[in-house]
Amino acid sequence: MNEPESVKNTGTVSDKEKVSAKERKPTSKKKRVTTIIALCLVAALALSGGITAAVLLTREDTSGGMRTPTALKQYSYFIAPSDTEGFVLDDSFRAEVPLGDIERRDVFTADGVVLTEDLRLYSTPAAQTQSYAIYEFYYKNAKIAIVNVTVAAIDAEIKDVNGLMSMESGKSYALGADIDMSGVTEGITSFDGDLYGNHHEIKGLGIAGGLFKELYAANVVGIEFTEVNVNVSGVSAGSYGVIAGTTNYSDISYCTVSGSYTLSAELNKNEILYVGGLVGYAYSLPRKNEAFDNLRKISNCVSYLTLTVSATGDVKIGGIAGGIVNASLRECYAYGATSFKGTDASRINGVYLGGLAGVLVKEYALINDFDALDEGAKLYSYSALKAEIAGDNSGITTFFGGLFGSVENHSLVNVGFGGSLDVKVGKTASFTGGIAASASNTTALAMRLRGVNVSASAIGVYSIYNAYAGGLAGRFAGIVTYEKVTASVMPVITTDSSSNTGLHVASESVARVVES
Repeated sequence: MNEPESVKNTGTVSDKEKVSAKERKPTSKKKRVTTIIALCLVAALALSGGITAAVLLTREDTSGGMRTPTALKQYSYFIAPSDTEGFVLDDSFRAEVPLGDIERRDVFTADGVVLTEDLRLYSTPAAQTQSYAIYEFYYKNAKIAIVNVTVAAIDAEIKDVNGLMSMESGKSYALGADIDMSGVTEGITSFDGDLYGNHHEIKGLGIAGGLFKELYAANVVGIEFTEVNVNVSGVSAGSYGVIAGTTNYSDISYCTVSGSYTLSAELNKNEILYVGGLVGYAYSLPRKNEAFDNLRKISNCVSYLTLTVSATGDVKIGGIAGGIVNASLRECYAYGATSFKGTDASRINGVYLGGLAGVLVKEYALINDFDALDEGAKLYSYSALKAEIAGDNSGITTFFGGLFGSVENHSLVNVGFGGSLDVKVGKTASFTGGIAASASNTTALAMRLRGVNVSASAIGVYSIYNAYAGGLAGRFAGIVTYEKVTASVMPVITTDSSSNTGLHVASESVARVVES
């Protein structure tokens, strides 16, 4: 398989073609994030058609000073059969509202799965593996939480670092306690099993390559990575992220990351570097037909990370992932800040920076079997994004987007950017956009951007060379359409008139570029 030039991976990607297709259901989000989130720039994006972004925060109740729930939260728990002791669910969705004032509705129940009124979950011998239950919680007739419970066979429960680091391939594990990884310097080389977090924390992670160097046909669900503290310099080319450096045919869902991640790399011009808040590089097989979907996904994940990268080479960086090829991205949010500094433009081959991902690419085989392209839904960034490149190199092109540096062959629905984007590139060609720097389609099917809101505080570009900036995209290429745009910010391009040698185009929607 030939990868697009923009996303070639220098890391080792397994060439195995057969991957387990067993159905896995995602797990949870986490507790005690109220303090972090309240500090974030948050504004619910009211999109046309009554679609609203599910923003994760609480607010003060003006009537009595009590914190009340304001947004839908979704959880997914796993419990072993015959776990009669069970555990108590995270109740952060209720904020400070007494549990008795919240209505619970049992949407779907399963034999042997019991959730008590005080939110203790346990199972009896009647529970069957892969059975599931769904519970909804309402406050003042507004749905505030959905709790999904799946019965899954667990090989072992993990309660400390030793247990985590000694997980065996192909087995299923559940966290039974918060784990402090402060001082641990080496991650897990490879993992191909299941790790269910059930809302526990892994805190103090300081490994640049991630908890896992590689995930292969794995499933990581419902872990909050808190107090991340990565500060490394002189790293080699490859893939870097908090959860994993590289994921091959793997699922990550209901995970959050928060803390600080700083990385520097002085690479040769053609060496590739992927850096992401959760994952450096996520890869899966191309789509073959409508009936057979072997794609893996990153879903229901949130980043509050302060991510700072200083590098040369060919760089892809994003709040969730550096590069995503043939994997799906759904219901993900980015807060915090992501910044890039190119220390020497003459040693840079290209830069892709996005609030969610540097690049998001889908490949298709037998395209006539498809009615529509895959679609990413409910994707939002409220991040402060910055990019600066020192020196001159008119032979390269750089890409900076509120959500994606580049999105290719992938439709988007209900997406928005509410942060800020500040670009200073000097003498390098650049594309900048509120949703994506470049939105391109190489298939015969239409690629749609539908339900779009760009309410960024500012999109600014400084350049003395060719610069294209749009409220939605710096450029559209191929069959790409956009509709139901509820807000768009006019980008501002500034330049030093004494050294202005390039072309500068800004558009409130998109800077349309005709390519030969």
